[in-house]
Amino acid sequence: MSKSLLLLAILLIWGSYIFFIPKTPLEAVSERLLTIQGNTLSPISNPNYIRPLIHTYTLGCMMMEESTNNPSAYNPDDPNGGSCGCLQFQKPTFSDFCLNIYSIGTSTDSVWNCDISRRCADYMLIDGYGHKWTTYDRCLKGQ
Repeated sequence: MSKSLLLLAILLIWGSYIFFIPKTPLEAVSERLLTIQGNTLSPISNPNYIRPLIHTYTLGCMMMEESTNNPSAYNPDDPNGGSCGCLQFQKPTFSDFCLNIYSIGTSTDSVWNCDISRRCADYMLIDGYGHKWTTYDRCLKGQ
């Protein structure tokens, strides 16, 4: 009986000690982002989270330069079958980057949706693909 009480007391003291160990700021933040499932730690993320745009000014300028913010803008003279939408994506470029690499949009018809085009273009600018637009350098200098 006394051994089990001693063991219980040790576990209670050890358990309370773990909760009162001073934590670094990183450990305190990480603790909220992880959940214990069995013996593994799995990150928790909100499936509805939408990352804020990074290049808002540059994208706004590019949209004005490319199409005057017109989601129905179409330039048939552009190579590779023409350019479409607010950011004048060529359909092969939209398909390669937005649909295949970044998984944004559901089909090449998503090129007409300014929000989808803007989000995809933001990822492209982050990854260094601003050269895909002739207006990029001009808009970048205007910041």
